[in-house]
Amino acid sequence: MKVLITTDWYAPVINGVVTSVLLLQRELERCRLTIDELLEELRMQGYTDIRTIKFALLETNGQLSILPRAEEKPATAAQLGIATQETGLPVVLVSDGRLLEHNLKGRGYEQVWLEKQLAAHGLTSHRQVFLLSVDETGNTYCIPKKGASA
Repeated sequence: MKVLITTDWYAPVINGVVTSVLLLQRELERCRLTIDELLEELRMQGYTDIRTIKFALLETNGQLSILPRAEEKPATAAQLGIATQETGLPVVLVSDGRLLEHNLKGRGYEQVWLEKQLAAHGLTSHRQVFLLSVDETGNTYCIPKKGASA
């Protein structure tokens, strides 16, 4: 792992690892990265301003790990005092018109329940569904096929 950037201008170099933006150019050259490639990777991870980055680490697998400054990290529900409910992993019940009966039964639902869900979306058959999933709390997500009445 190599630290490519940090925005602590006064930080020293420790064990050959860059801890200052002043050494960014030299370290990028050593890692065979251009500044454009670094900025592209930052944008792909949702960071448009290099000043918001505390560290950018080039991992041994070639991936770039971005650690933003504390004030740039998104607030969590817990930090905002918002109560949340864990919904669990959604399970696909209908995929491109094909009913996955083992998933339907695995979640403890019957054909009658499925028909009610379809009717709630203005559909009459699972063949009209592009995707239908259900989470552990019973919330469904339905995408009708093109041309299906919804």
